Amino acid sequence: MKEYSRYKNNAVAAAGKCFWAGLLDYGLIFVLSFLLMWVVGIPIFSALPSTIENGKAMEASRKEATSIISATHLQFYGDDLEIMDAFKMGDLYLQTLAKTSYCLHDESYPSKDGAVKVEEKDTFLNFGAEEEPYPNDPLSYYFLFFKEEAGQGIGEFVYNGVDYSSDKEGYLYEVAMGYEDLGHFEEIDGRLPIYQSIKLEEARLLADYFVYGDQSDNVLGTYYYYRNAYVRASDVFVSEVQTKYAPYLEANASLVNATRNYYSTMILVFSLCLVLGFGLLEGLPPIFFKNGKTIGIKAFRLGYSAVDETEPEWWRFLIKSLVRLPIHFSSIGLSMYFLSSGALGLLFLDLGGGFSLAYLVFASLLLGLGSTILSLARKEHQGLAEAVAGLLVKDTEVSEAGTPLEERGVSGGRQ
Repeated sequence: MKEYSRYKNNAVAAAGKCFWAGLLDYGLIFVLSFLLMWVVGIPIFSALPSTIENGKAMEASRKEATSIISATHLQFYGDDLEIMDAFKMGDLYLQTLAKTSYCLHDESYPSKDGAVKVEEKDTFLNFGAEEEPYPNDPLSYYFLFFKEEAGQGIGEFVYNGVDYSSDKEGYLYEVAMGYEDLGHFEEIDGRLPIYQSIKLEEARLLADYFVYGDQSDNVLGTYYYYRNAYVRASDVFVSEVQTKYAPYLEANASLVNATRNYYSTMILVFSLCLVLGFGLLEGLPPIFFKNGKTIGIKAFRLGYSAVDETEPEWWRFLIKSLVRLPIHFSSIGLSMYFLSSGALGLLFLDLGGGFSLAYLVFASLLLGLGSTILSLARKEHQGLAEAVAGLLVKDTEVSEAGTPLEERGVSGGRQ
């Protein structure tokens, strides 16, 4: 014979109390899971053999990919993987462009310590050695030398359906760099393309920018004209290497795979910390509080009864907890946010097939929202977990006008 619930004659808890009790439980689960991630999860993750192995694979693949890019001369990476990107490289290119013009006009290059004579080794007139040409011109080195020598996906000169193999300089300067107005240039030395020989007045404007930091409109206009042309071409060529060059694609694929494995393990460990925290707060308090009460339910002086006003069986609380787990899973996003901004980025890591943890967090938030709406809409103010488990949340401080026990359809029991 089923016993009546001890809260049979108590009123159904108000929606507001149910909401705040649930929010308190959610907050406590977040705090506990965050602490578990920090104190337990990170040390365990760091000590796992798979973490160490994937970390080494990531480092090796990253160095391999950056060394390939460095070999093109389009970008350079230091030992600490600090990048000299297109903008820094562009500034060096522009200084060489200006010095080349000064050299061609036999003019001394200005400096804060006085004008100095420009040597050919510091200009585009330095053509380098046969095996390492264009030491001062990264774009020419890549496009006129490295590209053809390397092959393996980047050896052709076909762009947008046009074959530029017989007009490489035309593509480099007029298409990739976007030079259209020859009025900026003058042909002085036949060994150089005209686009490497700017007029002296423009070279002086570039020198004013680099030597004296002149920020006048005329100086900046000239600087950005040439700097943007360099960056535009560099971006085109770096993208070509990253999307077509077989050795880079292989190194990048290894990096992506190692990175996915590394962070997938981290996500798994963090998820287990959340499940552990949830289990502790859903399982331990009811042992001490009885009646399946969580801390939130106890704090707001609420209690549970079955929908037929009898004392709820243990399996109802198990069902309630199993339904609440996916609802509370969204707290992993908050935990990662407070761990670090880098950890938060794990939410959007592609775990394969375009799937990421963010989808689970979003689904969890939708479940939580749906549960809240359900609680407000139903007369009994049951959330999703309580409705599935067949539980009523009662207010232990508020009684309702009772009806005779016999009318409840349950005989015997206690009140």
